[in-house]
Amino acid sequence: MILFIPTTKMSGIILAASATSAALIDVGILKSDVSACKTAFNPIGATCATVGADGDLFIGSSSGSVDKYDHKGTFIGTVYSGSEPAVALAMKDARTLVVAFSSSVYIVNTTNSTTVGTPLSVSAS
Repeated sequence: MILFIPTTKMSGIILAASATSAALIDVGILKSDVSACKTAFNPIGATCATVGADGDLFIGSSSGSVDKYDHKGTFIGTVYSGSEPAVALAMKDARTLVVAFSSSVYIVNTTNSTTVGTPLSVSAS
């Protein structure tokens, strides 16, 4: 998975993640030494990701957790734990995260890690 995170009008960070590792790459200095612009970190089993308005990363995993990282890849905390792999994430606004699993969708308040309302059920038609 690859996700572009804009940091300024002309620059940004690229999140490149697989099931076993991830890296944050600063595109502003990408033309120079690649190893100098890359920060490796290890969100285990990453399946999806999105970025918040403040630049924090939200990464869903195959274990069902959604973890929050800062723009440098430092783990901040788990904002939601589900029982199945997270398949998609989207930010609704600065603090509201939409988390999709294979059979349900949750709305999560990222400031206090609580779900908003009841989960939406997903069924095949």
